[in-house]
Amino acid sequence: MWTAQQHRAGAVTGLAGNSVLTASRASAIRSGMRRLLLLAALVFVASTLLAPCAAEAGRGGMRCGNRLVSGGERTDEVFRRCGEPSFRDFSTEYVSIQTSPGVFFSKEVPIETWTYNRGPREFVRYLKFRDGRLVRISEGSYGY
Repeated sequence: MWTAQQHRAGAVTGLAGNSVLTASRASAIRSGMRRLLLLAALVFVASTLLAPCAAEAGRGGMRCGNRLVSGGERTDEVFRRCGEPSFRDFSTEYVSIQTSPGVFFSKEVPIETWTYNRGPREFVRYLKFRDGRLVRISEGSYGY
């Protein structure tokens, strides 16, 4: 049975007559549960939004606006999607291919390295093209 004092305090009593849960304690528990639920929702949304970025980084891709550039693409495709790079560097490499046992064929291959510096809020990206095909995307520090 509740006494008038327990009723005014909003207490629920147990069999022994001890106060088990007050209204203020129940309100605090509900508030804590709401915070926990909100935190779980934020973690879910953040992981959903960041998952494509993690997958993109693992593949060595680069996002240009709403388009993705990845290995194997030609220079003209990358230029069309990402625009003019901040800097271009040109060099050559010699590649040796064994055509038959003891017979090698050497070829000079053009190398281009494009630098995309998109400002201080994004990392600088370096794109390496070998013989006109994108072979590597690497990331530097924040831009300027």
